[in-house]
Amino acid sequence: MLGWATENGPQMMRDGEERFDKDINPFSWNNNANVLYIESPAGVGYSWIESGYNPKPKFDDTQTATDAWLAIKEWLKRFPEHATNDIYLAGESYAGIYIPYLAHANL
Repeated sequence: MLGWATENGPQMMRDGEERFDKDINPFSWNNNANVLYIESPAGVGYSWIESGYNPKPKFDDTQTATDAWLAIKEWLKRFPEHATNDIYLAGESYAGIYIPYLAHANL
């Protein structure tokens, strides 16, 4: 959560401070872009699947990219005002695999 709040979000944390709720980051992404976070594969982290969830699913990188692409397309259907915006893909850790697969999927 610290990375989300301070690297991508509106907060700043000064060296040595334990609290970061009082300093607003004027260079925050939310001042310059709309950010959509997609956890991959489905069912990890804070994400959930409403029906048909297998607690021991078999995912591979291709399926994860396909699912993420479908999620993006569905999001754009629900929020068509963003359909003409540029899309930039980024991630951390194993997303070094997921992001190239996603970029190759259909973008």
